[in-house]
Amino acid sequence: MTNADILRAIRGSTNSFARSIAEQIQAGRKLTEKQQAAIERFIANTKVQTAPALVAFKNIHEAFRAAMQGGAKAPQMQVTGFQFRVSRSDPNPDVIFVIREGIYIGKIDAGMWKPGRDGTTKDAELIGVIDRNPVEALKSFGHDTGRCGICGRLLTDPASVKDGIGPICANKWGMR
Repeated sequence: MTNADILRAIRGSTNSFARSIAEQIQAGRKLTEKQQAAIERFIANTKVQTAPALVAFKNIHEAFRAAMQGGAKAPQMQVTGFQFRVSRSDPNPDVIFVIREGIYIGKIDAGMWKPGRDGTTKDAELIGVIDRNPVEALKSFGHDTGRCGICGRLLTDPASVKDGIGPICANKWGMR
């Protein structure tokens, strides 16, 4: 990839690494092999993320709003490898952070998907499946794992095992 290709690909980026690479190229300094490889990975990853940035996840957003209205202070949910949660320090139902296997992959901001550096098109597709019916996704997670999809606690009460969600969480999320 030439320097001109790199500059075209990262034009307008707000990423500090991309901006520093652009400044280095514009100053006429040569990139190291590691920098070249890293910026090429960054560009490839950015291309993967372009399409899902326009996806709306309104049902997940509305579920979090309902949970906060039902008394949940910092709601979260866990479904098929993803964790969705609002900030504990500033619980705002309009911003839901999404983590996959311990890695931040993006956020749902006012219902719109905003991928992070590690978010992929596949992540957006899977979240889209969850968004079709978040309550059913939570119940399915509970049935598959034996744990509440909201708080993660082991389900022991027969009614909770049947529902796939614990009673306190179900009340707060307006499911009972």
